[in-house]
Amino acid sequence: FSTISIILIVVSFLHIDASIHRYIRQVTATQCQYPNIVMCDYVQCTNGRCVEDKNSVDCYKCQCAPGFTGKLCDSPIVTPSACNPSCRNGGECSQTATNTFICICPPEYTGNQCETSVLDNHPCITIPTIVCQNGGTCNINGADYLCSCAIGWTGRNCQTPQNSCPVDYCLSGGTCQMNGSAPYCNCPATHFGQRCEILIGGLTTTTTTTTTTSAGTPRKLNLH
Repeated sequence: FSTISIILIVVSFLHIDASIHRYIRQVTATQCQYPNIVMCDYVQCTNGRCVEDKNSVDCYKCQCAPGFTGKLCDSPIVTPSACNPSCRNGGECSQTATNTFICICPPEYTGNQCETSVLDNHPCITIPTIVCQNGGTCNINGADYLCSCAIGWTGRNCQTPQNSCPVDYCLSGGTCQMNGSAPYCNCPATHFGQRCEILIGGLTTTTTTTTTTSAGTPRKLNLH
């Protein structure tokens, strides 16, 4: 062989030898260094359990319980909150069944972060007499409203004449009948007044009765 041929053969052998050693180092770095030792006898996974793993350099791995991570399951998983920025105006951040987060807003506010006041354009503020008709009173109920109707009217907007007398409308034994949309009392001989509340030759009868809002909520009236 010529000198050049010998040099080329030597270089080839050196290259093959280096490749073999590099492969051995790579395999060794990813395999268990102590295959004859039960590593789980010496390792404690904080929030999980230890299992043997001869294909890892540590010879074990920790299987973490839900909500934890890390080599020893010692780091809690922090779930990002969709309530960032935080709920405003007294809203409370609540986690849903699908592991997302929403703001529970007080009745006066709405929006993803409870940032919008429902009172800005609330009908009880802007058009109360149109919403609750015929002398009804508009009551704020979150973004909605409830009408407290005047006597003789009913319906969501107090738009419907009442066809029957309110309960206990006439006092002192008087009898009630409807006069159009308004109740009328037929009083006994001893009393008079719109509701038979005045004793002839005596004092005014004082009593407390109730009327009903359009949503069925009692409203007290004090009569003298």
